[in-house]
Amino acid sequence: MRLPMWFPPKRLSPAHQALLVLKSFPGFEWRGNGCQCILRGALRPTKSSEVYQVSIRYQPDKIPLVNVISPEIDEDAPHLYGDTSLCLFHPSVFDWHGGRTLANYIVPWTATWCYFYEKWQELGVWFGPEVPHTPPNTVS
Repeated sequence: MRLPMWFPPKRLSPAHQALLVLKSFPGFEWRGNGCQCILRGALRPTKSSEVYQVSIRYQPDKIPLVNVISPEIDEDAPHLYGDTSLCLFHPSVFDWHGGRTLANYIVPWTATWCYFYEKWQELGVWFGPEVPHTPPNTVS
């Protein structure tokens, strides 16, 4: 159940978000200041997977920005934004807000994205969930 707008979700600080990630994923490191944090760490989706070095930038009231640092990601890979950050969810399906935790959502979804990326490289098919995207209306 969604709360009425007059009960906005609690907004976690960058330091609080970082602490929750470090507790669940001790291999991550973080740096930050009062208005943002950057977390870096290694994710390995399966025992046979490569190790992915990832970076997560969190600023309250913004969607986290996630990048794979290494290995290099194919620029034609599905679910990448123009700046090569990962598309982990569609805003029409999932409402990110500062009360949600990076540790419970963004880090596991990043590992899952890496798994689907490996399968896409191997088989040429993206097996992850997708949302149909409607092209913007163009005026002629």
